[in-house]
Amino acid sequence: MVVHDFLNNFPQKRKAIEPILNNLRESKFWYLDPRLRIVKLSHDNYCVQAIEDIPVEEVIKIYDENGEREEYRGVTIVKDSLLCHDQFITGACLSSDESIVTVGITLKHLIQNLKKFQNALRGLHPRKIDEAPKIFDKEWREFFFEHLQLVKQNIGIKEEFEGMSLEEIEYLENDKERLEEVLRLTMAIKLNGFVGGVYGLACLFNHSCEENCEKIDEKIVTTRNIKAGDFVCLNYMGFDDTLGNRRKYLMEHFAFECECSRCQREIMAGMSLDADEEADDVMEEQEVTVTEKDLE
Repeated sequence: MVVHDFLNNFPQKRKAIEPILNNLRESKFWYLDPRLRIVKLSHDNYCVQAIEDIPVEEVIKIYDENGEREEYRGVTIVKDSLLCHDQFITGACLSSDESIVTVGITLKHLIQNLKKFQNALRGLHPRKIDEAPKIFDKEWREFFFEHLQLVKQNIGIKEEFEGMSLEEIEYLENDKERLEEVLRLTMAIKLNGFVGGVYGLACLFNHSCEENCEKIDEKIVTTRNIKAGDFVCLNYMGFDDTLGNRRKYLMEHFAFECECSRCQREIMAGMSLDADEEADDVMEEQEVTVTEKDLE
């Protein structure tokens, strides 16, 4: 089903998700299982719901040559549209140097291709700065502006910043409206990117610590039998952990407190809400970068 067929089948949803679906119009391979529908929960929160039972095939584990990767053969329910990938600022950085490089690469592409990014990421939360969670807004501003200065100090030093000039950054700093828009776009990328990138449809899927599907590259496949009426959820973290560690990670990286069924059961069972003292704040994730080719 291409995007045009989806809009025809669900006309009442058109206005609610028009900005996001517009990003998919040019994708010839975009696909959404007809047994799914997109439901608008609030002005900036969507979810995907099954309208029929969707079975899952037998789970098969596949490892890469290093024995590190695990995949599942399930029912493909979404073939997604990649908006950006590789070294962008969706994930956690493993060092301060990596953090500087990642922010610098992000700034470079946003400064030089702002309109393309506005188009690619339109409709994603937050659509206005004041819609971002307050705590996240405060902490992200501190992170962003601190690293903006560090990037300036490394122009001409780090090869990753080749093609970006100090004058471009200073021009951005002096244009407050443009600077706020760049800041908003970094927020949208951070809050909507996971498992290797920002995807046009994956950002509509809610999180659950007991997910019933998984994103594998550009596909989302079932990992459990899904019943009609169930919400179809991904695990934003890409790994499992204790209750306290999961909630800490999701709050720090996605700015929400998880209330999924698994978390609720574990809270009722008296499991600790405290994160381990050694909880790794820099859990390795694939990060995201955007090239001009990705957005063409």
